[in-house]
Amino acid sequence: MSLTDTTRRRRRRTTTLGLALFALLLSASAATHAATWDAAAVLEHAEALHTEIGAVLALVPDAPAQETAMQQRTRNAAVVLMKRAHELSDEYVRRLRSGWDRDESQPFFEQVREEVREARRSAGDAVPTEQVAPHLEQIDRLLEQLSSVYRDD
Repeated sequence: MSLTDTTRRRRRRTTTLGLALFALLLSASAATHAATWDAAAVLEHAEALHTEIGAVLALVPDAPAQETAMQQRTRNAAVVLMKRAHELSDEYVRRLRSGWDRDESQPFFEQVREEVREARRSAGDAVPTEQVAPHLEQIDRLLEQLSSVYRDD
């Protein structure tokens, strides 16, 4: 047996061992990821998100006008987007209630999240009222909690 044969065997063994370890880590990661899906908890957060978005929209008619026309226009644009987010969150909750799993419901969640983010971005310099601000903070917390469920590790 030559030195190169021994070296080749060691490399082959190391490569095989490395691949086996990699496969083991992938399966452990998948098992951990699958364990993070708790349909009841996700539904609870989704329903709370839908409620909070609805609460923000319910406060809109009572909100005073913004100081400038530009702020008013940006707030109005944000309200339109938040209404869309409310509709999407309703659909998301319905899908979860019907038993949709993580993979099936993820696109609906992502649509809700993006619509809320877009509403917040479009609001720009519009000033939220004291009554709206806590709801927006809760929406952010719920989106973060739900994002952690859908995050690819």
